Parts: sequence; C-alpha cells; structure tokens
Amino acid sequence: PTLSRARASRARCPSSSPAPAPHPSHSSRPLAPPPATGGAGVLSPARTSYSCKVGASADPVVRRAVQRAAYLGGLTPAHAEAVQLVHYQPGQEYRPHFDWLSPTDARFAERTRDTGNRLLSFFIFLSGCDAGGCTAFPRLKQRFPPEAGSGLVWYNLDRDGAPDERTLHAGEPVERGEKWGLNIWLRERPRRPPTARVRALARARADGAVR
Repeated sequence: PTLSRARASRARCPSSSPAPAPHPSHSSRPLAPPPATGGAGVLSPARTSYSCKVGASADPVVRRAVQRAAYLGGLTPAHAEAVQLVHYQPGQEYRPHFDWLSPTDARFAERTRDTGNRLLSFFIFLSGCDAGGCTAFPRLKQRFPPEAGSGLVWYNLDRDGAPDERTLHAGEPVERGEKWGLNIWLRERPRRPPTARVRALARARADGAVR
C-alpha cells in the first residue's frame, strides 16, 4: 500500500494540548451514554487508550483538518466519517488492527451500504510523547514516532477495492509522557444529502413536534 508521512504547520493543526471537551472515554471499559447523543459506549479489548468521536463539521478546526485530508486524497469532505480524537497515557496502547471494515463482519453490508468501505486513513499527531508511542506497521516493517504537527496517510484497499492486509498497524505503548492524535477516515463514496422528508423530520424533532 501507499504509506506516506507529511507535516502540517501548527497554524493548521489543533493545539498539542486539546481542550478537555468533548471528554474522551476510556476505550477498554463500558462507557456511560454521552448526554449529547444518548449513544452507548463500546467495550474494546484491543485498546486501552481514551477516545471520542467528533462530527466532521462540528468544530471549525476539525472541519479544516477534514477538508485538507479530503483535498490530499482527491475526494470531498462528504466522504468523511466522524473523526476520532485519541489520547494515550503511559502504558496505554492500541494493539494490531485494521481500519478497513471486514467483509466477514455480520454488519458489513449495513455499515458499507451507503458510503462503502474506509478507503483512506489519516492519523495526525497532535502531540509527541517523551518515549514510546510509535505507530507501527509490522507487515511493512515500518515504525513512526509521534511528532507533533505530522501525520500518516495510507490506502486501506487495493486497486480492486479489496481490503489490504498489509495495512495492519498498532499504536505502541506510550512509555513516558502523553500522546494525542486525530483519526480521519474517508470512505469510498460520499454521504448522500438528506432528502426533503428527512430534513422535515429533523426540523419537527427540533421543534418538539416529534419524539
């Protein structure tokens, strides 16, 4: 797969000390439903870091990051999922995993029906750490230490659209300090704009007419 590292100016990156809201949730334990969304937390045995999702257009800094990623990938921001803010403290890690959605997943058809699979991954280092915390690609025999203001980008699918297993990667344990990062995933197809009926229903819910 194509794997690249790039740098961005600090003016275009979120602060290396992100503000505490939206509060990241611990990925390795059951989470209380976030009050803003009512969504349920996820138990993940593969990662011990903290993470939270932020809408791709919910914050001006995040919106600019998504726009830049889409531009670099030759796509539009409509291809983006909600981005994921991650925070690693000493000893925390994300064990080897893939970003692409597995065709063997029982919910694969549902999760890829509208926008397809994750075509491109961007991981932006919002901060470095004093030791450890590399992003490693074991099958490619490459490791990248966290450098604030830099990022990694790679294709998750091959030219035929099949998942590329060479993209197996991991967030190695942080040894000293803390690491902050931002995941941006771009799908194969853009989100479809909401229909008039969906927009009307959303307005009715906002007005309290529909529950």
